Amino acid sequence: MSKINQTPSVQASLPARLVDLTPHQHERMQAFKDVRVKHPALRTIIEDLMPLLSTVSDTNVIVVTGATGVGKSTLTKVMLQQLIAQFGAVTAEDASAIPLVYTEATRNGNVRNGFGRLYQQVLDGLEDPGKGSKVPRVKADGRIVLHPRSRATADDLREAMEEALVRRKTRVVVVDEAAHLARFGKGEDVMDTVKSLANTTNTKWLLVGSFDLLDVVATSGQIARRTTIINMERYHREKAEDKVAFETVVRALQSKWPCDSTPDFSAVSDALMDVSLGCVGLLKTILLDAANLQIRNGGVWRADFLKKAAKSNGLREIIRKEIDAGELKVRDAVYGNSFWNDATFEKIAYQIEPTHAV
Repeated sequence: MSKINQTPSVQASLPARLVDLTPHQHERMQAFKDVRVKHPALRTIIEDLMPLLSTVSDTNVIVVTGATGVGKSTLTKVMLQQLIAQFGAVTAEDASAIPLVYTEATRNGNVRNGFGRLYQQVLDGLEDPGKGSKVPRVKADGRIVLHPRSRATADDLREAMEEALVRRKTRVVVVDEAAHLARFGKGEDVMDTVKSLANTTNTKWLLVGSFDLLDVVATSGQIARRTTIINMERYHREKAEDKVAFETVVRALQSKWPCDSTPDFSAVSDALMDVSLGCVGLLKTILLDAANLQIRNGGVWRADFLKKAAKSNGLREIIRKEIDAGELKVRDAVYGNSFWNDATFEKIAYQIEPTHAV
């Protein structure tokens, strides 16, 4: 009697929104959740990012930051797809190569062994052992192998990971939720470790995270020299091109709506931009929750679903304040905001125009 799906009479008496989705409804909702819209801000980030990940670039730590809900998760997925395609020649030449590794800097409460856990996760991504009861030891020929021991230390795991990254010909290590690195130690110590890993393994380390990540990165000139910060911009209603771009995103999501009855969200695109603070990820969260309410209502749309799905004023205000503070912090640190302002650079730009041989 306690389980709804075992008691048809009880289930029939419940409101539609409380009844489990059918497999078909769940499939449609999952498909909508998985929609990734390649909008202008996303394309700009990708265009800036890819040259920095080239092996001939001197930058070896790239930081991608942005507001909560701006769409960093979508960016990461799209970027990974492009990198996989870019590294196709490497894997075709050597089937054992793993040019790209993705992991997440998880927060598990164990601050002291934060990097050890990260090393374990990278080793898992490389399909290499090296955790638990095994630790690396150097044989006479210089190759690192694993021997049993009660527990691996962070140093042991790092040694195994470095060897694996080189052997697997890894070029890029992506660390998502990288703001959690701040809990591994002082910012300068954390970045020194990341920079050292990049140097010893000849890999690019791509750190993706919230504005809090800037507190880890901005530590010293030595680190700044090899680091580039890219900020994923949100859309602003006062900019005409941003309004057009945001409406394009709204229309794209509307075209994938999981119910047969589709509300015309494009008609209220400006209002959606306001409530989502111009963040595509937050917009997607709102529409996903609204779709969930509609599909559980037998597919019948009610206008109040959108109001329910929108963040409360209190939560939205928390997000807004965090965004304002973060954007102020990142303003002078991001890629493209160089020593020259637009007016100054305009005076010298004509002098570097390429000359063509006759």
